[in-house]
Amino acid sequence: MYRIIPCLHGVGIPLSRAATRAFGNARSSEGLDDVLLLPGGLAFDVLKPGEDIIFPPTITIDAQDLQNLDCDNPENFCFTHYGPPDQDKPTNQDFALSGHLQGRKGDVSKFCILADGISNGFGFAQRGAQLSCFAAYECIKELHAELDGSSQNLTEADIDAFRNDLARKLNEFLKADHDHLLSHYDTQNLEPVSIASKVWHKSFKSKPEKWYGNTLVISFLSPFGGFVVYAGDGGIILLKGEQSAKEVMRSDESSAISRFVTLGVTGSKFQGALIGCEPSDAFVEVITATDGVDRTYQLN
Repeated sequence: MYRIIPCLHGVGIPLSRAATRAFGNARSSEGLDDVLLLPGGLAFDVLKPGEDIIFPPTITIDAQDLQNLDCDNPENFCFTHYGPPDQDKPTNQDFALSGHLQGRKGDVSKFCILADGISNGFGFAQRGAQLSCFAAYECIKELHAELDGSSQNLTEADIDAFRNDLARKLNEFLKADHDHLLSHYDTQNLEPVSIASKVWHKSFKSKPEKWYGNTLVISFLSPFGGFVVYAGDGGIILLKGEQSAKEVMRSDESSAISRFVTLGVTGSKFQGALIGCEPSDAFVEVITATDGVDRTYQLN
């Protein structure tokens, strides 16, 4: 099992204890062949002081997960980046995972998970986005294992069950990280570097519901059907064969959102819909983007 370390742009996965030490000492993965990056697409990533506290030991991935999330696969693409330097936000706050799951009969299911941290009012927007993606990935694996090899097709009931399972897993991951961070700060006599001391004690330390806040967009395509499940804003575009592109969700001028992930989230916060596929459809493709990317695209 491999531990997960938050970086400036995404996360780093050291493949050995020696790699973990080297990564921590160099503060960069540049030149370290045994540190893998997610979601990928970057030559290297760097550790940001105070924001690089390793995830809890209960939240890990294994060698099979790294194959599932392999961004070197030309059919698997997702990307996130902090952006220009000297921004008013200290961290990226966005994260993404995409990949494929191999079926027992040799067929392939594909997925993409996208999260956008909410910086206003929440203390750990970037960690929440990253943890949400890994929690969603675990739920997708569970769903795939349940349906793989069966003759069952996805139904609306499956989406309802997935939403509830997703909320359960999100709360499990966020609660584990909350306890992990709190123990780290108290044991080391530290405080978050990005939160003023008075604000930390008054508005965050004893209010776990204010620690994590982020949107979450999930798409899944498989031989037994597909779906999108989401909470928040952003862009979701569905392409099917020769049909015109369908806008499942688009960002508007307002950045206000009423549905998002936080500690205590319930399945009712997520909207979802099945994606049908007819034999006449040459392909089915889902494109997702955060609200900033989607608004930029619409304006240009």
